[in-house]
Amino acid sequence: MLALPIFVNSYQLGLANFIFINIVAVLGLNVITGFTGQISIGHGAFLGAGAYASAYLVSVVGVPFLVAMPAAGLVAAVVGSLFGIPSVRLKGLYLASATLAAQFILEFVFKGWTSVTGGTLGMSAGALPIFGYEIHGDLPFFWRQRSCRCSLCGT
Repeated sequence: MLALPIFVNSYQLGLANFIFINIVAVLGLNVITGFTGQISIGHGAFLGAGAYASAYLVSVVGVPFLVAMPAAGLVAAVVGSLFGIPSVRLKGLYLASATLAAQFILEFVFKGWTSVTGGTLGMSAGALPIFGYEIHGDLPFFWRQRSCRCSLCGT
């Protein structure tokens, strides 16, 4: 996996990025859906909270990437707890409705809190320095956490 960017073209590297991001999301969703049989519709919002936390910590606060990633996981856990603790007794369609509400609320926050998230344009964490060398081109997306993948802002 670490050598993948050397052997593939730009399209294949972009596809691998999306595959790896979705693997992380599916592994988290497997905990609630696979092991407990409950339905979580708002799971992407909690993944987004971690992605924005990681990008914000690296690009604005200046926290090193290896510190920002676990911290972003903790932020996502706290945001998930804010919605999960009140929903602890819910099952079935009621839990699905609560997680759907979390999805809409967090999406509203992501779009509206432009000073932190960049609004609808999103934000980027910048290139990841490895041993003092900053990678340019298609490789930075493979090595860094991004929360915006739109064609409008070019990031």
